[in-house]
Amino acid sequence: MAAEVDEILLSGLKEIGCTIETGIRTLKQLLETDPFVFYQGCAAYIKAVEPQREQIPDALPSNLSGRTNACTAVATAMKEMGYRGDLSFHQILYPNESEVRHLLMFLVKVYNEWKSSREEPTSKRGEDLLSDLIGREFTALAKETWMPMYCTTRPGKPKPSAPLHAIVIRTPARTRSLTTVPGLQSYYTQFLPPVTAQVHDIRSLPAAVLETNLSILSETRERDTEYQTGLDSGLNPQQYRLRKRKVVVGNMAKTFQAALAAAGDSETSASRLSSTLNTLMQAYEQNLKRGEGGFGRKVKYGQQESEASVETAEERLAKQNKELEEQQASLATLNEEIEQVEGGMQNFVAKMRQIEADMHEADQKREPLEKEYRLKKRTYDLLPEADTKIEQLHKIIDTTKDHLLELATEWEKHRTPLIAELRKLTDMQHEAQGESRGKLEEVKMMRVEMKHLVDEIRQKDERYKQLVEVFKGLGTEMNRTAYTRRILEIVKNVKKQKVDINKILEDTRVLQKDINSVTEKLGRSFAVTEEMVYQDAKKESAKGGAGANLRTQAYKSLKGINDNFTSYVKVLEDIGSTANSILNLEAKIEQIQSRTSTLNMERVEADLKQMRADNSRLKLRLLEVSEGRADPGPTEAVVSTPSATAAADTVVSNPLFNPLSNP
Repeated sequence: MAAEVDEILLSGLKEIGCTIETGIRTLKQLLETDPFVFYQGCAAYIKAVEPQREQIPDALPSNLSGRTNACTAVATAMKEMGYRGDLSFHQILYPNESEVRHLLMFLVKVYNEWKSSREEPTSKRGEDLLSDLIGREFTALAKETWMPMYCTTRPGKPKPSAPLHAIVIRTPARTRSLTTVPGLQSYYTQFLPPVTAQVHDIRSLPAAVLETNLSILSETRERDTEYQTGLDSGLNPQQYRLRKRKVVVGNMAKTFQAALAAAGDSETSASRLSSTLNTLMQAYEQNLKRGEGGFGRKVKYGQQESEASVETAEERLAKQNKELEEQQASLATLNEEIEQVEGGMQNFVAKMRQIEADMHEADQKREPLEKEYRLKKRTYDLLPEADTKIEQLHKIIDTTKDHLLELATEWEKHRTPLIAELRKLTDMQHEAQGESRGKLEEVKMMRVEMKHLVDEIRQKDERYKQLVEVFKGLGTEMNRTAYTRRILEIVKNVKKQKVDINKILEDTRVLQKDINSVTEKLGRSFAVTEEMVYQDAKKESAKGGAGANLRTQAYKSLKGINDNFTSYVKVLEDIGSTANSILNLEAKIEQIQSRTSTLNMERVEADLKQMRADNSRLKLRLLEVSEGRADPGPTEAVVSTPSATAAADTVVSNPLFNPLSNP
């Protein structure tokens, strides 16, 4: 599996421009053959992704200080690109296999992401290109700071503001009317103008679209609310509409009744009001006739207009003032008459209401008086033949009683099955109502679940689109089979390790149970034995026999044996914990050795000796320059920094990085 990963990484290095020998198949062989190729690959990946890092050389310099500075620049660039692990210059300058693998995997991932972002979507459709363009525009606008129209920084004068007019736009609707209304579909397809042509000003188009969408949304919500109200009432849609129509008609009737009550409740009052209004209209017509009517006024105005040519301005003004005074006088007269008529109407309405109230009270008294009159009249009619009438009444009463008894018996015969059927129907109705309530609750739950499912489907669609875009951006040159086989092997190994861990845990539980049972059994046995020996020694000491000392000694020996076994168990536990600590330390030592085993100590020591020699030569040179024995020349090519010297000393002197040195 590691070999397949190494092959993929080596192919990536070849693709980026590094020279690798044909016989190399793994990173270990690469580091043994030419360890500087790793630095070249890192520099090539970094410059490909971020071309502005020109200070990083393509190859390692010949002097040690230049190598240290170049490796430090590469490590800093990788950290800025998002590498989260510990990284320093010595991991680039003195690489090992595991760290090289992790660093190259990170660089390949960053390079593929950058490459996929640079590829042009040539195979996309027009809709996809438009969506991408809109998305980029919105992203760019979201990063900008919003400014008003009159504060814009763009060249040119801002456009003047325009009033916002929102109109309702007609759009094709997918309803039953498409099939029921003839010619509607052809109207939508042939004659309905587009949305942009339905507005008078193109600047009002966004407001019109938003207003139309808002009206559709509010209508949909109102319909859903009304549908939910109909469901809560337990009625079907037709019954709910009939009930709603009755409520609306009742409200209209109440409104008309209230309006009639404000003007008078009876027919007589309404007729009198209408006659009064007719009188007022007749008076108004007479006043109009008094002013000669419209045609007469037009004729008179024409005559005045013909005579106006010979009239002076003063005469015309005087005549107009006179006509104005006459009109004002007639208007004042009309206002007085109207006020008198309105006062008379109010008095008349008040009198009519009083009369109607008296008539209503008299009507209420009339009905009981009529009933009393009829009863007394029939009683007076029976007085001349009282005995005969009384006997006839008794006969009629007896006959009626017998008939009522027969009817009661007959009714009982019919009532019993009817009551049973009524109870049965009532129970069925209650059951049906319960079922309908249950179904209603199920419908509500289904609607809620449908909303959740719609949201989940929408989220999954968005996630699917994102994954499709990521999949399209992936490179096709990578070996997908190697990744798949590696994933399957990892899953197989994880399952196998999980089974082994479960077996070990099961064995540990069984062993712990056995230890607990043996410990409890040993404790009980010791308690019983101690009690028996103690009681025996106590009895023997009470008798004063010769075996008292032996039994006491046996009891002390038993206690000593128990203490010794307890100390042995504790020692064994300490030995086990010590063994676990040893195993942990050995694992850490192996991990550290795996990190430092690939270090070429000879190369590190040679670099250190070279650095120290360069430093000594530079010190002598500086001493000669300071004493004046030599002229300061150009700066030499080999310059060693104190930080690089200290880092090299740390690498050599630290026993963790030098497995050959004594700890």
